[in-house]
Amino acid sequence: MKKLLFLLLTMLATSPTVVGATRQTPEPVIEIVESQDYYTIHVTGLGQLTVRVTGVWVGESGEYHEDLMDEDVVDGEYSFVVNRMYDSDLHLIVRATAQVDGEQPSETAEHEFWVVKYFRLPDPEITFEENYDGVLVDVTVDGYGDLNCEIYVDGRSIDCSNLPVFIDRSDELQQVDVSATTTVSGGYGWIPGSSNATFELEPYIPSPDPIIMVEELDDCVRIDAIGDGEIYLFVNGNPVENPCYVERTEQEQNLEITAYAILGDYVPSTTVYMEYVVAPLIVPEPIEQTIAPTMSFECGEQSCIVCINESEPSDIYYRIGTYDEGTGTFVFGDWMPYQFALEITIQGKYRVEAYAVAPGKESSLTCAIEFVFNPVIAPLYDFEKDGIYYIVIGSDKVEVCRGSNLYNSYSGQVNIPATVTYGGVTYMVTGIASDAFHDCPNLTGVSIGAYVTSIGNCAFFNCSSLTSVTLGDYVIDVDAYAFAGCTSLVSVTLGSGVARIGEMAFSGCTSLNSVTCKAATPPVVSDRNAFDCYESATLYVYPAVKDRYRNGSIWSLFQIIEAQDKVAPSIGDVNGDGVTTVSDVTRLINMLLTGAN
Repeated sequence: MKKLLFLLLTMLATSPTVVGATRQTPEPVIEIVESQDYYTIHVTGLGQLTVRVTGVWVGESGEYHEDLMDEDVVDGEYSFVVNRMYDSDLHLIVRATAQVDGEQPSETAEHEFWVVKYFRLPDPEITFEENYDGVLVDVTVDGYGDLNCEIYVDGRSIDCSNLPVFIDRSDELQQVDVSATTTVSGGYGWIPGSSNATFELEPYIPSPDPIIMVEELDDCVRIDAIGDGEIYLFVNGNPVENPCYVERTEQEQNLEITAYAILGDYVPSTTVYMEYVVAPLIVPEPIEQTIAPTMSFECGEQSCIVCINESEPSDIYYRIGTYDEGTGTFVFGDWMPYQFALEITIQGKYRVEAYAVAPGKESSLTCAIEFVFNPVIAPLYDFEKDGIYYIVIGSDKVEVCRGSNLYNSYSGQVNIPATVTYGGVTYMVTGIASDAFHDCPNLTGVSIGAYVTSIGNCAFFNCSSLTSVTLGDYVIDVDAYAFAGCTSLVSVTLGSGVARIGEMAFSGCTSLNSVTCKAATPPVVSDRNAFDCYESATLYVYPAVKDRYRNGSIWSLFQIIEAQDKVAPSIGDVNGDGVTTVSDVTRLINMLLTGAN
């Protein structure tokens, strides 16, 4: 009885079916099959399969994310294909459970793996290097991979196991076809590289023959090979430049001249040959030389006289050089025929050179003298007052002038008065003489007196620091080159009395951007070169006379002409018509009562 009870208990303990408990379904099996282009996920198990495929990604902040790629419930077997990608690897997690009816679900089976991206192998590089005999074909790979290539010439296979391969040029056109691939032995995820190229190998074509030409010159012969393409010239077997020059000697020379040409990809031409005899150099009889002239100079207070005397009947030529302190050398003018004694009146250091030529003789040696001339300074003015020089032009009138004939000393701000008293006489300052301020680079400003009526030629020429000029209403004439070369001059105001502006008066005033003209009648301008600023400067005139300037022959060249009320043409001419009448008084009263302009 005890044995029977023990056997019963043992059977109950080992039996799969227990009263009050349910059997659990076994875990499904997950398999990953890898191929060239994709991965296949296989899941097999008992009963109903529940499969979930997720991709694991890394976010910008570094945390992991799981994105569902596929989820399905199938019976017995599940399959899912994941393609390889070109730009990145993919981390996949496969989770699966199985359940047979009446049993508990299985434990979750899980499998993680990476979908490795494609790797593209580099394309082979096919090169053709042609020369006169044929073409050198080479195939190379820069990087990983096994190289395979095929070369065909007009459809005929060429052994390319030992690269590079040279293909000889023939008498006919040949087509060379090359194909190459890069592969990897074993493994997946590699995209082969491939390249194809075709080259047409031209047949042998000789370059055209050159022509050898020899030209006789007095002391040499010129040898020139003429033809198409690159020409190679040889004299007595030695390569020379083309053309080349062979100097004559006292002996006769026998030359062997050869040349050939190469045109483009053609083969060299045939070698052209020539023999040539170079006649000896004929040495002329020596020619007698002209006797050199003699020179002398004498300097006085105001000039220095240079005399050149011939030693025999001959023609004499001379040139004068002035000393340049910057370079430490003499700067010479042109050679001139000598006729009269030379007079030098400007201070400086000089060198005078001369030579002579007699009939039937060679030129003489050049002779020279050097000297320094310091003339006595001659004043150009009648009196000086407050740093300004004056010259008397009438019983009660003077003009401003320069101090001497050698230099000009004006600088800074110069104020020209309306009158000046000297020797008990009061003079009206009525003009600025020609060259009065010529070449005063340090002159920064000038105030022109009320009675000045004329500005002479080159009065302010090359005053490069002068920035603005205002001419009074009494100024009538502005002569030629008056302000030429004033490169810093920005603004100019011409008074109401200005009637004429000479040629080039404001030429070279490269900074000039404002010209104000108060005259009711546009002044006569000698030529269009009086100004250089027609496109860049603004011309300001009184509103009532703007059309007169716009229609003027020279003034109309200004691109910008603006009317400005403050530019009054003359005292009392309120309406700007050029005269003072009752209408001016009427408008003035209206302006005062209403505030209108």
